[in-house]
Amino acid sequence: MRYYSWSGTLQPGKTDRGGNLFDGTNRSCRLFAKTFVREPGQCDGMVGRYSSHLGTVIGDDYPLDHFDIVNQSLGLVGKGADPVRLFVEHAARLEAAGV
Repeated sequence: MRYYSWSGTLQPGKTDRGGNLFDGTNRSCRLFAKTFVREPGQCDGMVGRYSSHLGTVIGDDYPLDHFDIVNQSLGLVGKGADPVRLFVEHAARLEAAGV
């Protein structure tokens, strides 16, 4: 069995969201992130950056909040974020590993 993990982190500023300035899920993630005491400033709003590490860590600092990672914001994500590309790359990684 192989384990791979990748995750995002909230980026600085409340309006650093590219074309998605009014993303309500991002605001929710930012509010929830304030409760993180073990990994302050190092989370996607729901999961801590280092808590997301499982198996081979592909990356843990993608510019994605928790809902962006699963493409739940109507496909709108912040500048520099491309969750669909990450899933396509991951599928290719799994195929190359024979999974």
